Amino acid sequence: MEELMPQILERAKKIGAVNLGNIEHSIWMTDSEAAYSFIFGLYTATVFFASRAVEMAINMDVRISQVE
Repeated sequence: MEELMPQILERAKKIGAVNLGNIEHSIWMTDSEAAYSFIFGLYTATVFFASRAVEMAINMDVRISQVE
């Protein structure tokens, strides 16, 4: 575990603090799961949760439903 800690801390520093603004709680939680997955080196899960958060945000955007 000790040899993994420097790598985990380095990935956590890369993320930094991100202000997502006023968004739905479910999107925020999914984005957080992507961040935690990245920190722990779970890259497949990172891609899954990040793309899911984007898809959720697009689907909730009222401007998308107005385009027809």
